Amino acid sequence: TVRRRLWTRADFMHIHAVSGAYFLFLGIPWLVYSHVTNALDTSVPMATSGPFLTSLLVAGLVNALSAVPMSKFNSNKMLDMRDLKANGFTFGGTGLTTMCLYIAWWFSGDYPDFLRPFDIPIFLFWALVCAGTTANWEVMLQQNFQANERRRVKVPEKEMRQKAILYRLASWPNLTQLSFMYSIPFGGAASLGQGPVLRAFLSPRRVFLFV
Repeated sequence: TVRRRLWTRADFMHIHAVSGAYFLFLGIPWLVYSHVTNALDTSVPMATSGPFLTSLLVAGLVNALSAVPMSKFNSNKMLDMRDLKANGFTFGGTGLTTMCLYIAWWFSGDYPDFLRPFDIPIFLFWALVCAGTTANWEVMLQQNFQANERRRVKVPEKEMRQKAILYRLASWPNLTQLSFMYSIPFGGAASLGQGPVLRAFLSPRRVFLFV
């Protein structure tokens, strides 16, 4: 059942379930409320920082990291690079969620100045995670097709191709984050206040909510 899958002994002290519930059931109502109040009165800036929003970021990070020990499928070892399905959850789930939290933190206004000189290497690190996640799913797809060829009772080709489409829909669009994230190291905080387009579409509050 769904309840058994979400509330499992594999989740140490149910940290993943509790942090996920906090992030979703408080974060989504706040997202709706903040949009509605800002639409009713655009003169009031939308909050992008504060204790509550910081708690959401922390809860999201805890939720992402607590998934790593549970991401084991073909191996009993944590972070076993040979377990491609586990890699998908670890890097595609934990890694990309953490990347989005980083982007939200960067645009929130609370990002510390001492980290800004490291924007380029941090961007390159996340680019590697994005590209590596996509490559991982592609390798796993190829292995699935090869394994299917060796089976006595093969999965229909149509079903395999549908699965491939679903896998790629879940992985390739993640690369679009890089074009958005590119503005962090190669534009920086100074670029956010320059020009009417940037002021209209890349204001910190809009970017924070987009992420």
